[in-house]
Amino acid sequence: MTGSFYRGLLVLKMIPHEPAGISTSQIRDRLASEHEIAVDTRTVQRDLASIEMVFPLGRSDGASAQVFWPRNCQVELMPSHDDYSALTWNLLDEYLSPLLPASMAEQARPLFDTARRYLEEGDRQAVRQWRTRVRAIPRSFELHPPDIDPAVQRAVYEALYHGDQLRVSYCSRGSADCRDLDLHPQALVVRESVFYLLARVDGYDDIRHFALHRMARADINGRDAEFDADFDLDAYIRSGAFAYPEGDRVDLVLRFAAYVGQHLLETKLCEDQSSTELDDGRLEIRARVRDTQQLRWWLLGFGAAVEVVAPNSLREFIREQARGMLARHDGHHE
Repeated sequence: MTGSFYRGLLVLKMIPHEPAGISTSQIRDRLASEHEIAVDTRTVQRDLASIEMVFPLGRSDGASAQVFWPRNCQVELMPSHDDYSALTWNLLDEYLSPLLPASMAEQARPLFDTARRYLEEGDRQAVRQWRTRVRAIPRSFELHPPDIDPAVQRAVYEALYHGDQLRVSYCSRGSADCRDLDLHPQALVVRESVFYLLARVDGYDDIRHFALHRMARADINGRDAEFDADFDLDAYIRSGAFAYPEGDRVDLVLRFAAYVGQHLLETKLCEDQSSTELDDGRLEIRARVRDTQQLRWWLLGFGAAVEVVAPNSLREFIREQARGMLARHDGHHE
């Protein structure tokens, strides 16, 4: 492999996708620092001119002009796809691209597009059939996702990625007025169809949840965010923060109509759950769980097919809800 050919391949690998870019001096410096290839700026310019005879590079204007691969560029420089890699990239595009920072999603777009074209072209019926025959669907009643301002989402993702503070105009649920807040982003959580930024409000220590669709505006305010080094997102989620705790852990005793409770023998409430078939045919489930709003909503969804035996506080909550529902639905609707 000749020196100029090898150097040209290295230069090709350095060129990013729009909106990012790289200058000739940056390429020269990276050749020297990363590959111990010492060349002058004029040599790099000649390399780029040779590349542009074959590939459609873009150039920015100005004194420090940069080169880049333009948006929607269909040049494929990565190794050729096979069925496995194309299907993997295609699934990543569908399920994970909403979680990428906007700048990364834009740079990954050519990779997603090459995978899509691979699946669409040629005699690849088997892999195309797999793509149309496999779906992941929610277990609960599905709601349409709320609208998120793309500018808000971009600002939130970039602030979290780069460690910047955010100034947001936030409208709490049920409130007609928005408040301006300076936030220190800590993490992002997607719960069903809602995106939540976990952040500290400037001047406070507690972690709060901010739904992205309730942000009327979000801007990076130019200051570094303060990140809690001890914050563990997985531990935070396991603590029940997104289940909305109502109390401590409780010894839960439930009695289900036989068929309704069978799924809990396969998908348990906890590792040490126990079950007993009662003389009347019902299934009794015992488990130690956290008392949360999510647990209460789940139990209410079974209606008369479940009896809450213990704890008494949870049983009384269900009784109150049932009385309220009966009063609401008693008689004819006018």
